[in-house]
Amino acid sequence: MLTKEQKLQGKFRNEDSHKRLMEENGVVSIWLGNANTVEDINDYLEEDYSDLESDFEGFGEDEDPYDFSFVTNLFGLDFGFGSYDHDFSSCEFFEPTNDLELIISPWNDLIPSLKQHAIKQFGRTLNQKYNTVLLLISYRYVPDINYPRPEYAERKVMLEFLGAFPFDEEISLKHLY
Repeated sequence: MLTKEQKLQGKFRNEDSHKRLMEENGVVSIWLGNANTVEDINDYLEEDYSDLESDFEGFGEDEDPYDFSFVTNLFGLDFGFGSYDHDFSSCEFFEPTNDLELIISPWNDLIPSLKQHAIKQFGRTLNQKYNTVLLLISYRYVPDINYPRPEYAERKVMLEFLGAFPFDEEISLKHLY
């Protein structure tokens, strides 16, 4: 659960978060990292909606009390953006590996071109081993030198942005239905 201070930081830091995480069809943004457990990942990605009414104190009278764009999780705070549609996110936890093809294989059917683009850019073997991958589908993340934040070094989940890759949305949607 986020502290009130973290929520306030998210509110004010996210005023320009739309510049860092933008909805964009045909793009998938990928983070790789390491976590101790699946529970740690779930905690890191969990949106915190508790005590929303009390959180509006001090935000100003002209702000919409039902605007949840500032509601975020530790992942969003660490990388400088607010909420995102979780229906377009996917996360996997697996045995540590540096084989990029293996890491992205769960999405081969959904996003056939992902393997081609990612391996072309990074090669099949990464410099280190990872046990976690997170995808935001139909979102383009634009890295900012100010993120991840300094507090990030204390997290149980450590992610790094791999890149934003194009994919053929028509082909991908056929695999969903």
